[in-house]
Amino acid sequence: MIFPSVSDLEMRALRFGPDLATNLIGGGMHSVLFEHIRENLGLCYSIWMQYQTFCGSGYHSIFTLLDRSNVKTAYDASLAAIETLTRSIPDDLLEISRSNLLFDYSRSLETASGTAHIADSYFDMNRQLVPFQEYQDGIQSITKEEIRDFIGRYLFKPKVAVMNADLPFN
Repeated sequence: MIFPSVSDLEMRALRFGPDLATNLIGGGMHSVLFEHIRENLGLCYSIWMQYQTFCGSGYHSIFTLLDRSNVKTAYDASLAAIETLTRSIPDDLLEISRSNLLFDYSRSLETASGTAHIADSYFDMNRQLVPFQEYQDGIQSITKEEIRDFIGRYLFKPKVAVMNADLPFN
């Protein structure tokens, strides 16, 4: 599923809110998608969300490994799971997502390849890598209301792309 999303400039203005929203939705085994689509419904082996921005455009995408017969069910269930976050974000899920992002960022600063991986997303306007403390303060300051607002504005008009050996793209 692909969701047209914010541009790279809008993403910078929103700072770290999209990071936190993306992590809550599909950033690991703690995420809403993993818990609901894989663990509760058993529709797939893995599922995750990421976002990309480039030259004034952006998109969020959900990737999953599942049987073609489960595509429609997984699509509907994914949208329903995301929609629940516009009503309520559990405190424990929010804290796990914050911790997950902070760990990933700090680990990325330890190696050249890790730093290169985050450099395009975390350079500030002076082309300096955002210091860890600033990233931590930014992640900790994001409110549930800001996350709900971001999800409600950007993550409800997806397209579906299915790729497998039998069906190149649909």
